Amino acid sequence: MVRALGYSASPFDPSAPGRLCRGRERWIPGWDPEGPVSLYRLVLSGAEFSDDSARDARRGLACAQVEPGVLLQGLFPGRRLWAFREEGYEGELPDYIPEDDDAWFRAPRRGGAFHDVCRRWRAFIDDPAEITRLVNEDLIDGLIVLPPGVEPTKALDDAVYLLTGQGDSSAFPVKRFQPMAMLDVLQHTEALITVHFDKHGAALGIYTQALFCPDSVISQVAEEVDALAVPFAIPPMLARWDRALQELRARWTTYHDEPFPVPSAAEPTRWSRRRGWASEGEEEEDEDVLRLLEEESTGWPDGEATEATGADEPEDDDDSDSEDEDDDDSDSEGEDDDDSEIDEDDDSEIDEDDDSEIDEDDDSEIDEDDDSDLDDSEDDEDDEDAGDEESED
Repeated sequence: MVRALGYSASPFDPSAPGRLCRGRERWIPGWDPEGPVSLYRLVLSGAEFSDDSARDARRGLACAQVEPGVLLQGLFPGRRLWAFREEGYEGELPDYIPEDDDAWFRAPRRGGAFHDVCRRWRAFIDDPAEITRLVNEDLIDGLIVLPPGVEPTKALDDAVYLLTGQGDSSAFPVKRFQPMAMLDVLQHTEALITVHFDKHGAALGIYTQALFCPDSVISQVAEEVDALAVPFAIPPMLARWDRALQELRARWTTYHDEPFPVPSAAEPTRWSRRRGWASEGEEEEDEDVLRLLEEESTGWPDGEATEATGADEPEDDDDSDSEDEDDDDSDSEGEDDDDSEIDEDDDSEIDEDDDSEIDEDDDSEIDEDDDSDLDDSEDDEDDEDAGDEESED
């Protein structure tokens, strides 16, 4: 099995956050902003699969054996991480959380028929292993990145409550985060880290005011666990892994001498057939496809780390064009996900089931039943005519 660490860095609009985690998680409905708002989001998730079709992929950081604590320690060296949880249950509270009777409250559940007794807590966590445990066991909502010696303020605590206070972790899909509140949180911190749901494990979202995509750190963390770093155009918890792997394979030889480490599928994937890429054993390369991939790519395989504070975006002569292409790419990937379900499932049902019912059942009813009714009615008319003739005789 091949393990991979996927990541995506892109602009994020809190007023129009889009989908979240394929139906396993939703945003808390927000409010209309007074003006244009924009943040940046770095999403990291992992996967384990046998070939580049990713048909048997298990998705989540734990599936790639990537420890969230080690990953965050590499992304934010020298920073303190302040964990927060809005609805902590009594049996889930860590031992280092101090007793505070005032922090307990009754959380109303869907419909208001019952309540859960929950505890709101915050704590600094310096041990990467403890961060990994809390993330993998879904015991925290997220973490705040603070410089050394900086203590959280009352304003920051209020902003975190605005972020999570109206959520509901008991419903499915869960609602934990208010995207518009991220603007308030980032006024008091360098970065906001949220724990999201991928299909089989946790994924991390890192929200900042400036572009933050330290590719070298991500690649190093992936190499330490023998995983492949895979850049995505949209968050990997939403995107198709087979597409990302095909795109990475197409430009692999530009940056590496060794062969691509992911085996090819026995049959071409739906994405490779759609783009017309060469199947296994064919060495021809479509120059137009490679050029398109270079333009659409949002990953920088050999790029330098971009700091979250005061950093400029990578220089590009065609910034506006590339952003438009990325947006189009994001839309197309989202459509690919939906199309895959339509192509594989819905179309088959329409072509095979619905048409067969129309051709076989409905037509047969029209041909056999309706015609028989017409024939019977004609026979009845003939019988009536015969009876009239006999009565005249």
